[in-house]
Amino acid sequence: MYAAKLGARMRDLRLERGLSLASLRQAGGLTPSQMSSAERGRVQVTMGTVAAVARALGLPAFVLMAFPDEDPLAKVLEEIRQAYGGDLNEASSDLGTRLLSRESRKRHSRRA
Repeated sequence: MYAAKLGARMRDLRLERGLSLASLRQAGGLTPSQMSSAERGRVQVTMGTVAAVARALGLPAFVLMAFPDEDPLAKVLEEIRQAYGGDLNEASSDLGTRLLSRESRKRHSRRA
């Protein structure tokens, strides 16, 4: 069951980026045949495979293994990821900037 959920998640993220099975291979992922089997949940996926697919998709590996429909924290992460067009690096940078700015304002108001 987990293999099928993970495979479906990989497929959804691949399609979201408009990548074919072949283009994923060119980006350093699995062969089209291997990826197809993984996406259909027909094979157990190793952490090496998750890491390779994540690299090819430009995502941290944990995003592939986060199931928004099952975990509230994963749902929040997915909403943030989607709000930034799938770019977690941009989301992380923006959130970091906002948090630093907020903390700076707090320190400044305490001094006043």
